[in-house]
Amino acid sequence: MPLYIKYLAKWHATCIVWNMSKVLDDFNHGATKMKKFFAAFGLCAAIFVSAASPASAASFVQATFSGGIFSSAPSVKAPFTSILSPSDAIGGSFVFQTDLVPGNPSPAQNVSTAPYASLIPASALFSINLGSLTLTAANITSGETLQIKYWANGVFGGFAAPVDFNYSGSDYRLDMQGSVFSVVKLVNGAPEPLGSPFVSGYFNSGFTNATAYTPPVVGGAVPEPATWAMMLLGFGAIGFGMRRRRHVNVRFAYAA
Repeated sequence: MPLYIKYLAKWHATCIVWNMSKVLDDFNHGATKMKKFFAAFGLCAAIFVSAASPASAASFVQATFSGGIFSSAPSVKAPFTSILSPSDAIGGSFVFQTDLVPGNPSPAQNVSTAPYASLIPASALFSINLGSLTLTAANITSGETLQIKYWANGVFGGFAAPVDFNYSGSDYRLDMQGSVFSVVKLVNGAPEPLGSPFVSGYFNSGFTNATAYTPPVVGGAVPEPATWAMMLLGFGAIGFGMRRRRHVNVRFAYAA
């Protein structure tokens, strides 16, 4: 066999061995990268799903409350005399977060609904019926938050919040101050100076018909910005790892 044919055969055999080694190495490396990718993707997905769940495992209760219009005159004045009378009963419903209820004993206090108000429809969060007039948390004065009053023994005692509404062509405010409330007329968005209440009433202590309440999830929960940042960082790390070129050890073998 001519010498050049012998060397050509050795070179050809060497190329075959090198190519097969590279193919196998690339295959194994690709499989490893895919495993790492899916593992990292699964981890990021798990983080995202857990973050997209409700922010906490808080429990909520919906209950009804009651009260009435003071019996002494003038507890009701026109134009509300068409829907209310002294000694009339009033009532409504509200939702509270159980772990925010103060223990017994504890100081009498007002507890804000701000931590969960955005999770609950306004009509469920708070609703009160004054005769045929129904007001909800949607009527609460802009910038204000509904607060629930609790007595020193942790028993419900009323509400604290201004609730604005229009009735019979004029603007009024239901001013709830703990265990009592009044309806005053508004002039340019503020209570009428020296004006007397058009309705005066009270809230009874305690509530009834308490049932577990599950806030509706509208359009899915939205992860916090930190969660988005963590996800983007994770996917960026995955992409960087996929783009890195692994060093290939080239092995030469010569045919005999």
